[in-house]
Amino acid sequence: MAVLTQRVTTEAAINWEELAQKIKDNTSGLKVGDTITEQTTDGEELDLVIVDMGPGWARFESKDCLPVEVPYNENNRNAGGFAGSDVKNYLNETIFNSLPEELRAVIAEIERKQENGQSCLCCLFLPTESEMFGDCDYSDDDTYSQIEYYKDRRNRIKCDKKGGTPDWYWLASVRGGSSTSCVYVNNYGTSGIWSASIELYVPVCFVIQ
Repeated sequence: MAVLTQRVTTEAAINWEELAQKIKDNTSGLKVGDTITEQTTDGEELDLVIVDMGPGWARFESKDCLPVEVPYNENNRNAGGFAGSDVKNYLNETIFNSLPEELRAVIAEIERKQENGQSCLCCLFLPTESEMFGDCDYSDDDTYSQIEYYKDRRNRIKCDKKGGTPDWYWLASVRGGSSTSCVYVNNYGTSGIWSASIELYVPVCFVIQ
């Protein structure tokens, strides 16, 4: 059973199906910053933080990453962006299937837009550079506005696992004017670029609506 922790520091067991319905009905009582702790089928514990929400929907992102590093693209190319990436496939196949069945059942398949005009349907995704930082230093990916939660640099820092050490993780955005570089967040919560074939960590991000 998943455990919900709210800012008032109360804890309560929750049922994902019931919570999803309350989110859709705007009766959940949840707020940005509230956390639900869940385990993967591999036994990895994730603190899933509500980073954004609105009428009938809530966006969850893991406070830290899963303890496996993966390349953005094994072929060291960024053509196609997130929509055509190996990291998208990894998230939506390997990681999605490692989540508890009752959580998988309530995660929405959503359209994610990107800088080259492409978009893709996916259940799990990565934040873009604009969602994380507002201004884009490396990509042309200004499709989305900055998420208020990530205006605090501390909220951009993620560890290599829950209880681990701050480390680098991929974003969805790719470097403008480059065929090989993609954007990441480092252990200080600031952005950088690296080759697509380099292995970095990834968070778990999804929407219930």
